[in-house]
Amino acid sequence: MEPLKIAVEYERGLYDQNRFTIRNVAHRFLKHRLNKDRRGESYFCEEGTRHQNEFNSIPSHSLDQLCLNFLEAEDASDAICHHLGVVNIPINENGSGRG
Repeated sequence: MEPLKIAVEYERGLYDQNRFTIRNVAHRFLKHRLNKDRRGESYFCEEGTRHQNEFNSIPSHSLDQLCLNFLEAEDASDAICHHLGVVNIPINENGSGRG
């Protein structure tokens, strides 16, 4: 039997860094050159609306590996957000119905 792995899925929304209003710039965020991990895969992928994005971690055998992947993605997100003038904050529902 193959060893078990753990992964996380983390939904985010892009908001103006000064006015804290929704910014529909997910396409720019997702296409940014820094949205790539060491394998060349995107850290963040498309989600339901034009301001949303989602982080899907690399399935890992340990919490240490999982945390390193998450922290790398956070660094990339911070750099991209700085460039776009937005913040990428956690969200769970935006009028899409009951979770």
